[in-house]
Amino acid sequence: MEDLSLDGIKSFNDPRVKNLPQNLTVLDLFGNQIESFEGCENLPKGLKDLQLSDNQISSFEFCEGLPRNLKVLDICGGNFSSFKGCENLPKGLKELDLMYNHFSSFKFCEGLPRKLKLLDITYNKIISFEFSENLPRNLENLDLVGNPVDSIPVDKKVIPLKDTLEYIIFLQHSGDFSDCLNEIKYNPRLERMKTELEEEERKLKKDPETFYNLINQN
Repeated sequence: MEDLSLDGIKSFNDPRVKNLPQNLTVLDLFGNQIESFEGCENLPKGLKDLQLSDNQISSFEFCEGLPRNLKVLDICGGNFSSFKGCENLPKGLKELDLMYNHFSSFKFCEGLPRKLKLLDITYNKIISFEFSENLPRNLENLDLVGNPVDSIPVDKKVIPLKDTLEYIIFLQHSGDFSDCLNEIKYNPRLERMKTELEEEERKLKKDPETFYNLINQN
């Protein structure tokens, strides 16, 4: 069995979770009422993709029980405000989606899995790049759209992303946005993204109110 979606789940101790086939690889628990990772050891051992969007999980406590083979974890729309405890996430995790949570800092991000390739913290409350030097060294995709960051200190090499970086997206409140684009090492994919970002910046400067309203609608 490859994938399954369940609703009406309040915790990972639900009998339906305990009785899932061990060969299940994708589990969608979108829009349930799960409040913590407690009991996540009941998830199938073969699980590789876990979708937990729009639940009420607020911390990484108990996440050490997640399947060791997990590669993708989506917990957007939760109540997270800190990376504390993330060192207990599966070591082989490649993609972590934390959109629409309440993160305000990169503090404790040194615990993120070293093999992490994609970190999406779109529309959180990140206000600075302090502690960002502790992000995983293999990270290739960092998405920060919709965060109130006020500077991008690329010249100080604060963001330790690989040379194979595919794209970084910074739009909102980036005072030295143009300088950042000029300083990032050339990459074909990045060049295409750069053109798109420059166009977005022009729209932002020309009519910021309309631009932000459009983003919020999306």
